[in-house]
Amino acid sequence: MKHKQRFSKSLYYDEDTPVLNEAGEITVVEFFDYACGVCKRGATELAPLLGKDKRIRFVYKDVSILGANSTELAKIAIAVNQISPNAYPAFHKELLSMQQSVPQKAYELAELMGLDSSIIKKAANSSQVSAILNKNNKLFRDLKLTGTPTFYIGEKKFGGLISRQQMLEEVNLQYSQLVNQTNRQAVSK
Repeated sequence: MKHKQRFSKSLYYDEDTPVLNEAGEITVVEFFDYACGVCKRGATELAPLLGKDKRIRFVYKDVSILGANSTELAKIAIAVNQISPNAYPAFHKELLSMQQSVPQKAYELAELMGLDSSIIKKAANSSQVSAILNKNNKLFRDLKLTGTPTFYIGEKKFGGLISRQQMLEEVNLQYSQLVNQTNRQAVSK
């Protein structure tokens, strides 16, 4: 627990990290790699929850642990977030839904979404984007994670694919604990 608390700000509240539903009470962090087949299956499984369950604040952690292709894809996604943060969640979802994610298809996807791929390409090759990816990869290593996807739902870590039902059960549990804690604090005042 102490180990994770040391990384709490960079895990849950890094200003360079895309967040879906900033107002959600239960934070879910996902470390993923666009070249990861399990991440692709997980994205499809969890899509019905993300953005729809307003209790969930979803934090996207782009990492590249599966080689040069995943590094390029992560840089493109981070660049999309830097240029158009509102476009990132849809870009991320579409990129993970591709059978074979490759940089050329990622740039084509950006164009389809109304983004200028030449601006995205310039940003993806910038030192700022490299620094963000390096920071995410370092956090991944510092937390001693070994694979993608890895989720943190509140304080609990889940490695590998989790089902929509598992995530919902954990969110429900943590939300009820939060409500009970809030009620106890209100009563004690």
